[in-house]
Amino acid sequence: MTDPVELRFRNAAKRQSMKRISPALVASLVALTFVLLVASPHARSAGPGEDSDWTLDPLSYAIGNFSTFAEIVDIGLKKMALSQALPPAEMDQLEREVRKRAAEWDVEIHREPDFLVTDLFPVSATEGKDVLIIYRGDTLSEYQAMKARKAELVADGSYDATARKELAWSLGKMLSYPDAKIEQLLAD
Repeated sequence: MTDPVELRFRNAAKRQSMKRISPALVASLVALTFVLLVASPHARSAGPGEDSDWTLDPLSYAIGNFSTFAEIVDIGLKKMALSQALPPAEMDQLEREVRKRAAEWDVEIHREPDFLVTDLFPVSATEGKDVLIIYRGDTLSEYQAMKARKAELVADGSYDATARKELAWSLGKMLSYPDAKIEQLLAD
């Protein structure tokens, strides 16, 4: 039988070690759980149990996606995040729903109908679609300055390979992607 004093000591030590878990680890676990349970292409559409008729509608999925990224931006693990790119009519629905949640997460959102095209993502990812930028502070101004810089480079004919790579890297860093992920996206 375990001594009650020793048991209290062990429980206090466990609680103390739990306080040392880094926010990055917590965010990673949240994101991994989300991917494994919902976003994975291998995820089943049915819920628990073999005979379940439960399915996740696209709006609920998009709201869950937004909430995950809003939390990660709120706790400072990402400077900026993006919602799914959706056709304008679908984005109208999503935007109505997530405006309330943005305030709960202490983040701001900006609907972007003309997302900055760089070599980081294919043009088709956002062409004809809107994206919600999830951010805090002056990040939106930084993003808009980046868009203006690209327009200047294109206008004066200096949007060459070097400028393209620099702009893509800047966007990747604004999205808080690690260098290896930026390299991977640029190589694809």
